[in-house]
Amino acid sequence: MASRLPRGLPADNPSDPDSVRHILLRTLPGRALVAGGAIRLVASLVQLGTGRSAAIDAVGTVGTLTLLGAIGYFTWRFIARAKRQLLWRVRRKLILSYIFVGLVPVLLAIIFFALCGVLLFMSISSYVVQTRLRSVTEQAQFLARSVAIDVSQGLSVGDVEDRLERKQHAFSTRFPDASLAVVPVVRTCASDVPGQPVPVPLRHAQIAGPWLHVAPVDELPRWIGCGGFSGLMAYWVGSPDALDKTLEALANRRRGQTSSQDAESVGDTRLFVRAVALPEGPAPTFAVVLALPINPLCRDDCPGLCSECGARLADVPGHTHQSADPRWDALQELLTQNEAGPGAGPEHKES
Repeated sequence: MASRLPRGLPADNPSDPDSVRHILLRTLPGRALVAGGAIRLVASLVQLGTGRSAAIDAVGTVGTLTLLGAIGYFTWRFIARAKRQLLWRVRRKLILSYIFVGLVPVLLAIIFFALCGVLLFMSISSYVVQTRLRSVTEQAQFLARSVAIDVSQGLSVGDVEDRLERKQHAFSTRFPDASLAVVPVVRTCASDVPGQPVPVPLRHAQIAGPWLHVAPVDELPRWIGCGGFSGLMAYWVGSPDALDKTLEALANRRRGQTSSQDAESVGDTRLFVRAVALPEGPAPTFAVVLALPINPLCRDDCPGLCSECGARLADVPGHTHQSADPRWDALQELLTQNEAGPGAGPEHKES
């Protein structure tokens, strides 16, 4: 007599541990897969609607990691189940077919996990770099505002120069090659705070710092408002002809045109953070410009870094390392005498 299904029990039992519904909704990896896909989808939709932000990027990264982890688990489970159900039959066939069927899934799994690792590394690296640059930009804006407050209390042009030099020296301990400039401006700002302009008007820009990356600022562009400015900027290190060749080569690559005549340019593109701050008040008379090179140039007389600890030798004159603990000098002397021979040591007196 043919077997029948029990009453009330559907053909596709949701409680079956092998059913898709049970795997996705009643197992931790399945829930992680569904949650990761939903988080990634919602983050993408929010970015399309409102634009990118640090919080949305972080949520999207969490969703991506959860999704990759769940996919990796199910891939491992699929491979294990495939081995149990398929490979035992392949053993009865030819050895070549067994090697082929067993090797190809392993290679595909290796390629899959390698690709996931590369994507994960690129995502995390991009997030770390963007976070670091955003932090440096915010710090530059804060430092520029502190300089503006300090300079507004100057009593003369000489006093302004002294205050600017002290600030630049303090910044250079943390940001090498940091450069400052105070430029005269004429602005009308909507502010209820009474202004504190410099008692002696500045006729020319006051410069402090090396300004190795770009030329010192002598005037403020009109597009910078009373709220100031802070952002990442780039500059070219090399000849103008090399820059023209580099821009032409990049334009050809974007158009899909490659030429063997596109030689490598002798030069490099470097980054620096620029921050501009104006003192509070309805009519500020000066602006502070701060430049922090991200990858500063090395001077011709730069001594470099210490080969043992990596310290900047220019910041620590006379930097040296002791070869050994001085308490071991006596033992070192005995070892030197033993290596030199019995007649090389000090003469012993007869008792």
